[in-house]
Amino acid sequence: MRRLLVLAVAMLAAGLLLGDPPARAGLAKSEPECLQACIDTISAFAADYLTRHAPVLATPAEAFETDTKAAKSCPVRPQSGPAVFGVMLAPGEVEGFTKLEGPANDVQLMTEVMRERGVSPAAISVVQGKDATRAGMIRAMSAPLSCLRERDQVVFVYSGWGTVYPSEWFSLTEMFSALCSGSPSGASKDICDTIRDEKTPQSYLSTLGDFGKAMTLQWVHTVQPMSNVLPGQLMHVLIGAGSKANSETLDVLDGITAADISNFVTRVRNAGADIFLIIDTRRAAGGDLVALQQQAASPQSWAVYGNTMVEYGGLPPVQEEMNKRGPVPLFGSGEYAVFYASTPTGTAYEYRQGDQQKPLGALIFRLADVLRGGTAKTFRDMAMEIAKSFVERGKTGTESEAQEPVFMASDIDLELLAPRVAAPQKAGGIEVISPAPKRGAAEVTEQTLEVVARYTGAATARMAIIDGELVPVDGNGQFRGAVQDANSKFNVALRVLGANYETLATGEVRLRDKPAEPVIASPARRLALIIANDTYDDPAF
Repeated sequence: MRRLLVLAVAMLAAGLLLGDPPARAGLAKSEPECLQACIDTISAFAADYLTRHAPVLATPAEAFETDTKAAKSCPVRPQSGPAVFGVMLAPGEVEGFTKLEGPANDVQLMTEVMRERGVSPAAISVVQGKDATRAGMIRAMSAPLSCLRERDQVVFVYSGWGTVYPSEWFSLTEMFSALCSGSPSGASKDICDTIRDEKTPQSYLSTLGDFGKAMTLQWVHTVQPMSNVLPGQLMHVLIGAGSKANSETLDVLDGITAADISNFVTRVRNAGADIFLIIDTRRAAGGDLVALQQQAASPQSWAVYGNTMVEYGGLPPVQEEMNKRGPVPLFGSGEYAVFYASTPTGTAYEYRQGDQQKPLGALIFRLADVLRGGTAKTFRDMAMEIAKSFVERGKTGTESEAQEPVFMASDIDLELLAPRVAAPQKAGGIEVISPAPKRGAAEVTEQTLEVVARYTGAATARMAIIDGELVPVDGNGQFRGAVQDANSKFNVALRVLGANYETLATGEVRLRDKPAEPVIASPARRLALIIANDTYDDPAF
């Protein structure tokens, strides 16, 4: 066991899983060497070990094949016009992981926002908690595909844990310990005997670590060839409820991969529908949808080397087994947009909001608030508004809570939840108490302003939003909150929510009147230069 601990230290010194495949140069003849039998043994064991512990990667990406003809009889479609469908995935609780309370609230919030926009509850597929395994999430994603028509829209939401494998939740030491457990034989026994030998030099242990690292990366690139175009050449996984972890490693990695999601997006686009994705998890942009969609749309080109035919343009080789792992070809006219909660190496947070201190994902809360702004907004406007709110929060939050969302789209003018119906009837209004109402704007000059208001409706108000931030509502319907940078804003939006995040009332505080539109051109002297000539050297003119 002590030699395995030394091996772990050597692997750490070797860089574990990052860097290029190692060379065997530098070993003296008198030292033990990892020759071909050693390399083959580590490679075969690594493939078996990873297949058992990361079945989600060993499984080819889901192709989402479905009968699109069923759309003609889809029972959840409206009578006419484009329809909106929702897919809500929220594992929340995974064995061995810190339990997340926010995903269930995120699903409830986004479902309510979509309902307010006229989306039928029957058109929203929800899977959460223990049901949100890979199989459960794939079923939820497949549900709207048979219903899609041209110009429909799909809203995909995931709230939970994300990871990249094997740079996280994987231990080379654990793998070699498994190799040497029981009664190994042949080359495995030689490797383990050498590891356990106190006289084995450190350089040999470092070499084993290098080979182990190279073999694990080679396995990922073989079973998930699309990982080669992702950040760090690693596959991003949205962890499912079927995963199991201990204190150091993943015993089972369950969930859906970035390649699964890209194939799903392709199927939606091939039906002529658009898709918005909201992925509220850590390292979210590691699933770079733009890179994967470019591979799906790459033109095919071919080459033959000897008796091997290879397909270029980012697609994998033609051999039947590898074809199963390539992207679904993209040929449709649909567009896509994705809101990632974090960069490929960043973290995403959930915050406790309102009087009930409900945890909500930071991205989903801000996006929902923007969607409730009153009119359909383009991807461009939403991205800029949400990004600005994260910057503002970064000024007041701690450095450890810094979060940087990433936004990608095939069309920056795409509108989320554009098919609208009449706004729901409100159960009451909002009375602004402070600043005191005036006939015109309040003309606020201070930088920080406290807004105090009261909900006057009969329904029970649970929380309110002032300038994009959740605040509690007391028993008398009163709520208050501080507005930052008030001297640079024209108005402050107010919203009162019920227990299920439904909107009860909306209002605003006008801080100043907007300036008049500038005159296009100011009066000025008008000058004209006239040139006239009727004399030429050539008599033909």
